[in-house]
Amino acid sequence: MADLLDAAREIDDYCRRREWRYCIIGGMALLRWGEQRMTKDVDITLLTGFGGEERFVRALLSDFEPLVPNAADFALRNRVLPLRTKAGFKADIALGALPFEEQAVTRATDYAFAEDVSLRVCSAEDLVVMKAFAARPQDWIDIEGIAIRQHGACAKCCARRVHPATRPRVGTAARESEVPAIDEGSRGARGDKQFDFDCTVGKGKPCSLPSRAKVRLSSRHPCAADCG
Repeated sequence: MADLLDAAREIDDYCRRREWRYCIIGGMALLRWGEQRMTKDVDITLLTGFGGEERFVRALLSDFEPLVPNAADFALRNRVLPLRTKAGFKADIALGALPFEEQAVTRATDYAFAEDVSLRVCSAEDLVVMKAFAARPQDWIDIEGIAIRQHGACAKCCARRVHPATRPRVGTAARESEVPAIDEGSRGARGDKQFDFDCTVGKGKPCSLPSRAKVRLSSRHPCAADCG
C-alpha cells in the first residue's frame, strides 16, 4: 500500500504544483470513505473542460509513460488517459468537463492517508454517484460499504422506504446483466428493501450519507432497522 500511496502522491503533487483542478476517485477514494479493499491503480478526475483538453494531455505525456498507443488521440477520443507513474503503477486520468465533475472537484477535500501523504479526494456523496453510474456488481458492494462506514456521522437518520429494489442483494454474486438501472423500481423476487435517505446531523446539518440517492442497505446499518 505504501508504494500505491507514493504513486497517488506523485500524481496529486503533479496536479497541485500546476494549480490544476482535480480530485482522486475510485479505489483510493474508497479507502477514505468505504470498506477497504485491494486496489492496484490511481484514478483521478482532472477538470479540463471541453476544448481545452489538449494542453493537459500534452503536459502529462511529456512527464509520464502512456499505456496505450497514440495516447493523445486515445485520450481526446475517450476522455481518459492511461499512464504509468514513476512508481510503476497505472493511473487513469479522466478528462472532466461535465457540471457534475466540476462540482465533484469543487467539493473535494484533502485527506491524510499517512503522516506524509495528503491527497485531494472526492466526497463520499460524489463517490456514491460515480459508482452508481458505473453500476457494476462490485460498485453496489462499495456503495453499501460507504453507507455502513459513514453512518457514524449521523446523529439522526430518517429513511423513507421506497419500492423494494429490483436489483440483487448487495454482497452476493450477481451477473452484471442482472443489475438494473437505479429507479424506484417495482417488487423484486427477493423483496429487498431500498431506502431514500434524508439524513441530518444535530440541528439540521447534512450528514455524510448521500441525500436523495437511493442506497441499498443491509441489516447491519442502523437505519435499516430503525426505519425499515
